[in-house]
Amino acid sequence: MSAATPERAPAPVLAVKHLSKTYPGVQALRDVELRLFAGEVHMLLGENGAGKSTLVKVLAGATAPDAGAELSLADRRVELASPRQVRALGVSVIHQELNLIASLSAAENMSLGRELRGRFGQLQHGATRARARAALRKLGVDFDVDSPVERLSVAQQQLVEIGAALLDECRVLILDEPTSALAQHEVERLGEILKRLKAGGVAILYVTHRFEEVFAFGDRATIFRDGERVHEGLLGETSKAELIRLMVGRDVRDVYPARQAALGETLLEVRGLRSGAGLAGVSFNLRAGEVLGLAGLMGSGRTEVARALFGADPSAEGAVTLRGKPVPLGSVRGAMRAGLVLAPEDRKHEGLVLGLSVASNITLAALGKTRGRFGQIERGAETGAVAALCESLRIKAHSPAQLV
Repeated sequence: MSAATPERAPAPVLAVKHLSKTYPGVQALRDVELRLFAGEVHMLLGENGAGKSTLVKVLAGATAPDAGAELSLADRRVELASPRQVRALGVSVIHQELNLIASLSAAENMSLGRELRGRFGQLQHGATRARARAALRKLGVDFDVDSPVERLSVAQQQLVEIGAALLDECRVLILDEPTSALAQHEVERLGEILKRLKAGGVAILYVTHRFEEVFAFGDRATIFRDGERVHEGLLGETSKAELIRLMVGRDVRDVYPARQAALGETLLEVRGLRSGAGLAGVSFNLRAGEVLGLAGLMGSGRTEVARALFGADPSAEGAVTLRGKPVPLGSVRGAMRAGLVLAPEDRKHEGLVLGLSVASNITLAALGKTRGRFGQIERGAETGAVAALCESLRIKAHSPAQLV
């Protein structure tokens, strides 16, 4: 009898080797590798700044890797030169910030770049809607494809992008933090959709910080740390504690260690906070040395409380005091003068001026401390303050003059 032929391991659908990416002053990726297999959800894990987003941008064709990178799709060498070329190869990327045109319908968004036209170039609206409905049915969902996407929930908008990927008959689907703005029941729906896509042979790369999703949805995991790949393996063979150790580079005994804090006087008092945004009598105290968490599902009012306290909601009413002094509601300037600071939920549109430098953004809310007697900005004072903050907050930029 002849010896049995050993079973050959399946070839990856997408393979990346020797991928590096350098920005001025920052090595974002250093000789990393990645393998994605058909019918698997591959979790990409790592702390902020580990290189996950840079890898996604390279795979999306939005960022060119350094020389020497090797990328192959179904054992064929490819160049990911542009988003259009990436899509043509069967690789679809759904970014954390969805790429949709708010005023267009779900069907129209799904058909962007894939328009159905008649023999004289006219758009075939009926066929476009029918094709969109068929794609959503494959995902096990059904909603009005004629609705403008601005009227859809975030979960439905995400399904519009996944449906568009199905129109491209994608072989690889990349999801970057897909549940960051989803409620729990929507996360569970996404899990069911991932099962359908896996059954269809799609290879899925899933970027997340949420460990409950890692083991609920994932089959395999790759971990990046400081721009390098430090682990790849099946999740069934790896514990949560080991994943955390690999991510941070040390053993973590307590994920949520008990903290002993000496609480001081009451600093902030909120009584009967109401607003047209849905707040109906919120009251709480905050003491010196205390971290107070606001928990709840999306739409429960957490963000609305923060905006009302900071004066960003002109309809807010109630009594708010800081160190015993009243804080004026409906006035951002008044809240800042009282000593309140807001790090907004939407950093891109409300927290930063993207066309200004790191230094200018850092000092934007405190220009009075960097201006001279005639109103001009004193660069020496600005430089010193910014350098100290960049170091303490570990801001990764080649210099404070780099544009955000």
